[in-house]
Amino acid sequence: EKLDDFAIQEAHREQMKQRSDNLFKILDDAPLQANLDDLDQTFSTLKQQIQHRYETLNRAGHHHADYDLRLHSLFETLSTLQTIFYHIRQQENHSDVLLQLKNFKTERDDFEEEIRRISYTNEQIVSETSIEGSEHLKLKLKQLQTKWRTLNNDIQSFEEKLAQQDEEQRLVLNEQTTIEQTLNNIQQQLQTFDQQFLHDYTTSDLVRQRLQHLTNTLTSVEKFHLHLLSPSSSTDTTVIERAQHLSSFHEQLKTTTQVT
Repeated sequence: EKLDDFAIQEAHREQMKQRSDNLFKILDDAPLQANLDDLDQTFSTLKQQIQHRYETLNRAGHHHADYDLRLHSLFETLSTLQTIFYHIRQQENHSDVLLQLKNFKTERDDFEEEIRRISYTNEQIVSETSIEGSEHLKLKLKQLQTKWRTLNNDIQSFEEKLAQQDEEQRLVLNEQTTIEQTLNNIQQQLQTFDQQFLHDYTTSDLVRQRLQHLTNTLTSVEKFHLHLLSPSSSTDTTVIERAQHLSSFHEQLKTTTQVT
C-alpha cells in the first residue's frame, strides 16, 4: 500500500514537472532548470532505493510465512512420532517390536534430515529479522530440537534394552542346554548308584562321596534357575517355561540325593 501511495505521489510530481518544464521554456531560466534536474535525479534514486527496500521486506515476509508453516508442520510430525513410539513400547510380541522399530527408523531418519534443513533456513531467516524477532525464532527452533533429542534418546535407550535382552536370552538358552544335559547325567548316575547299593553295600562310602559331589553340582545351578524365574527377569515366556521345567527336574534330583 505504501508503494502504491508512493506511485500516486510520483504521478503528481511528474505532472508538476511537466508544468514546470513548460514554464521554464517560457522563462528560459537555465540555472533553475539545472537545479530542478538535480532534484529530479535525487528523487529518482530515492525511488529506486525505496523500491528495493520494499521488495526485500516483501520477500522476507514470504520467507517468514513459509518458515512458520514448516516449523508448525515439524512440531505436528514430532507429536506423531512420539505417539508411534508409545504404541511400539506397548507391544508384547518381541518380534513385532523389532520389526516396527526397523520400519520406524526410516521415519526418524527423514525427520532428522528435516531438522537439519530447517536449522539452515533459520540461520537465513534470522539474518533478515529484528533482534527481538530473531530471539523468538531461535527459541522456537530450540524447543523443537530439544523435544526431538529427548524422543531420540528414549528410542535409543529402548533399542539398547532390547539388544541386551536378546543377548541375555541367547546366553540363557545356551546355558539351559548345558544344564539340562548335566541334570540328565546326574540322573543316570543316581540310577547307577541305586543299582550299586542293591548289590554291594561296601561301596556306600564311595557312593556317598559321589552323591555329595552331585549335590554340589545341583546347588551350583540353583542360582541360575532363581534368576530365570525371578519377576525382574527379562526373558520371554518360552525361556521361562524351560527354566521352570529344569527347576522342577533340579528339585527332584536334589531331593533324591538328600534322601540317599
